[in-house]
Amino acid sequence: MKRFIGLMSGTSLDGLDVVCATFEEPSSWAIEGARTFTFPSALVTRLSALAKAQDNNLESMAQVAIHWSNFAAGCIDQLLSEMQLSARDITAIGSHGQTIRHCPNADTPFSVQIGCPSTLSELTHITVVADFRSRDIAAKGQGAPLVPAFHGELFAGNSWLTLNLGGIANIAYRNRGGELMGYDTGPANILINHLCQRDFNCDYDLNGDIAQRGSVQAAALSNMLSDPFFQQTAPKSTGPEYFNLAWFDAHCGKISPEDAVATATELTAQSIAREIVAQAEIQDIWVFGGGVKNVTLMNSLQRALISMGCTAVIRDTQQIDIDPDFMEALVFAWLAERCLDYLPGNCPSVTGAERAVILGGIYPVSQG
Repeated sequence: MKRFIGLMSGTSLDGLDVVCATFEEPSSWAIEGARTFTFPSALVTRLSALAKAQDNNLESMAQVAIHWSNFAAGCIDQLLSEMQLSARDITAIGSHGQTIRHCPNADTPFSVQIGCPSTLSELTHITVVADFRSRDIAAKGQGAPLVPAFHGELFAGNSWLTLNLGGIANIAYRNRGGELMGYDTGPANILINHLCQRDFNCDYDLNGDIAQRGSVQAAALSNMLSDPFFQQTAPKSTGPEYFNLAWFDAHCGKISPEDAVATATELTAQSIAREIVAQAEIQDIWVFGGGVKNVTLMNSLQRALISMGCTAVIRDTQQIDIDPDFMEALVFAWLAERCLDYLPGNCPSVTGAERAVILGGIYPVSQG
């Protein structure tokens, strides 16, 4: 049995998810411990500044990468202490890092996740595997999404679909021919969160209460759904470089803050439902990510699916012993194991890569 730690902090910047999981073999695993640690406000401010679509200061980026790793190391130490484990009990850390730019369709494609793996290894005394997306992009892929490869091992048959409601929404499923598919459908929480932060001085729409107070603006919703991204075919991925407040305001014009949150919530529901109903064989939709807790969003998604003739049942991944908050962190623990075992971590039919490749760079723990 091997233990791995997985780290995930998404575009929502709502915290660092830390998972400690055991692996008997690539397809046999169990979560032993997990926690979400809230980022210090100063770190959130600096990460948010770096994530904006502009030229950034390289010195600031290097410093924030180390600050991120310092914070992550403290979180790992705290979780291990609570579990009465030590660094010697952990084979490796799989660190996604913090995405500050994802541009797979640029003239020179790239994706940048900061967090200094050398610092993290030095502070924790544990081997670190990081920089998972770059190799897939080097192989002519999108570098995302990476979670579907794990779901391909988790679920059998082709009657399932997984839905990630993080900052960006993505789905995974097997088509009628049994081929694993997956791609980003568009925004999940990213627009909702940014509207809440700008207009309501809160990080997110708790339970979808703000959206409940507003009304969906049909013209603005239609304008957003006509965006070319929603017409693109897979493989495709996206991020806050594309779906941001500037994009939202340009498509919606002047609407009230409550209506804006309601309309952004409905955009998430409608854009996801359109993709799901195209897969007629789907019977079970397994949902994970922070959006699961947004009651208004989940109800809107259910209504949208029913209105489009979809009878699939929405299920919480807690039913298969995976807390929806920690699915992605678990996946990066799994990808670290794949890397150390010299096994491919991407799925070319999902990312569009020319071939399956080993993902991640290894930063070995220093001996002595």
